[in-house]
Amino acid sequence: MTPRIAVASAVLLAMAGVAAADPPKGAKEIKDPIQLAIKGGQTYLRNAFRAGVGGAGVGRDGTPEGPVFAPFAGGGHQTGIASLAGLALLESGVPASDSLIMEIARGVRDAALRVPDTYDLSLMIMFFDRLGLKSDEPLIQFLTLRLLSGQCADGTWSYTCDGIRLDPVEERRLASELIREPRRTPDGPGPEPKKKGLKPRDDIDFGEPKKEPPKPKEEPKEAAKPKPEPKKSLHPALEKYVKVTPVPGQIPGGFPIPGGSVRAASGDHSNTQFATVGLWCGRRHAVDVADALAVLDKHYRGAQGPDGGWTYTGSGGMSGAAMTCAGLMGLAMGFGAKNLDSEGGLRATAHEEFAKDRSVSDGLKFLGNILAAGPAGNMPGGALLPGATNGINYYFMWSLERVAMVYGVTTIGKVDWYEWGAKAIVASQNRDGSWHANDFHSGSPEVATSFALLFLCRANLADDLSNSLKGKVKDPGTSRLIGGGDLSKIIGGSGSSGSKRADPGASAPRPKVDVPTPPPSVAEGDRAGKLANALVAATGAERDELLRVYRESKGGEYTDALARAAGKLSGDGQAKVRDALAARLARMNAATLIDLMNDRDRELRRGAALAAGTKPKERIAEFADALIRRIADDESIVVQAARASLKALSGEDFGPEAGSPPTDRGKALVAWKKWWEGQRK
Repeated sequence: MTPRIAVASAVLLAMAGVAAADPPKGAKEIKDPIQLAIKGGQTYLRNAFRAGVGGAGVGRDGTPEGPVFAPFAGGGHQTGIASLAGLALLESGVPASDSLIMEIARGVRDAALRVPDTYDLSLMIMFFDRLGLKSDEPLIQFLTLRLLSGQCADGTWSYTCDGIRLDPVEERRLASELIREPRRTPDGPGPEPKKKGLKPRDDIDFGEPKKEPPKPKEEPKEAAKPKPEPKKSLHPALEKYVKVTPVPGQIPGGFPIPGGSVRAASGDHSNTQFATVGLWCGRRHAVDVADALAVLDKHYRGAQGPDGGWTYTGSGGMSGAAMTCAGLMGLAMGFGAKNLDSEGGLRATAHEEFAKDRSVSDGLKFLGNILAAGPAGNMPGGALLPGATNGINYYFMWSLERVAMVYGVTTIGKVDWYEWGAKAIVASQNRDGSWHANDFHSGSPEVATSFALLFLCRANLADDLSNSLKGKVKDPGTSRLIGGGDLSKIIGGSGSSGSKRADPGASAPRPKVDVPTPPPSVAEGDRAGKLANALVAATGAERDELLRVYRESKGGEYTDALARAAGKLSGDGQAKVRDALAARLARMNAATLIDLMNDRDRELRRGAALAAGTKPKERIAEFADALIRRIADDESIVVQAARASLKALSGEDFGPEAGSPPTDRGKALVAWKKWWEGQRK
């Protein structure tokens, strides 16, 4: 027995004493580490939801009591989390007739009409679509229409979809017409919905290869012609809501539903990638989403950066790995909505056009740069994985898996994307079967565990599209799209952005200093690297003297050296280097600071943001837009630096608080934008 299998077996034994419905069977016979990890993740989610995410408890006899999760009550995304967990359990092989799946479905139905949040709406649609019960179709239709009503004017989505608002009377009426519990016989629910046929791969060399017995030859049989399914139509009670979901830009000032509102101008690409998949699933249930996806496709093509990636908001800043996946999903589904017919076929030349699409190729190259740079658990600089202690961002992992499955590619950047991620995910699983959220993207252990399971199971929520694209899109490999910089710079590692920038430095002459010999691994021509290594190696008074020299000397290499050293140090040493960097940057002009706030190095972005706050208050107009954009930064240290400077320059404070969830960060971003728009008037 290998150490990994022994540990996984111990996990299952340790969890045997925890109350859980329908425990996994045959765990001891499982040899494949991926299957062991999946079983452990399933068991964790069972225990977590039986214990009650959001408030349910366990009775005196040890059996669950109360709801599986707390229904949505205005915050916390409990409904979306439950839908995500249910989706992960279904995709990992748990049958729809499982008691926990039925409990999750019942709880989500009860809360569905009260949920206006984009994440939750999207995940509910995905869950019910995957569950496959005909009785849920009217509810899926309403959720899709509500999701459409929240599309912003630029084609994206923000945190809420309030285009359709229901008063209590209308909510009760709709619930009576749309929500039906599935019929059950004394032996349980009806037949299981068909599994989509995608099984976890068993071709990765974790140990002994799995040997399959030869299959007996069978005579070919003439396939019976399937009976055509009746054409789906919109539920009559929902016809009125179609009027409040026009294409962005065609709204006459408001919505006809009482309490409705005008569309927001723009959203973010994180909410949007969930909405994109939600719309694609809703598309199967007689809701027309083609125009909405066409507007989204146009947005992504206009928002793509010169490096091939996409940022969080599409309004400048640093391209991100997960946000680039969001852009690629938008392009794929925009293409599918335009070209895929009702039977899953594409028009004759569509494949060739998509295969040659420059936006698609550049986006895949951006991801290729990331995968080719190294193992998933050891990314350079940590910029890909903000705050992660074990190097795994499960939010990004599911985003990557969705793109790879929809595009039908087995490699990205000439790297087997599944092997790249699966090895790191399996190795980072906790003893209780969970995966922990090491950054705000993954939220809670329940969310991180669901993301990890969906990756390992190669979940595909758009197989109708991927079946048409498979074999048509080729892996374009990697690129050098950003100024010829090396890969660590392209994906956001420490160091400069690869572009030349002004660095006025100081007027004082450069003092002499003896620099310790750097390690031979540093390239001879990399002066900033040598300076950074010298600072890291120095101690006590020697480091203090180097800090003084680096702070006062002319030349961009000293700025880069401080940033690189800050990324390598910790504790008091890191704090001193960061202070020196901020003091050095405080002497620079507004144009240079704004340029640095968009740099790929988080230490430079942080230092520039702090330096802006040292300027006189009357200069706020020069820095406000750049600082507000940094409220949406992937790195919490940058967000807090931007917040501190905005507070110093404006006397206002709209957050977000340090360590707050992404919802609060989004609210803070909206609040700062709204405040600044008011100041401009």
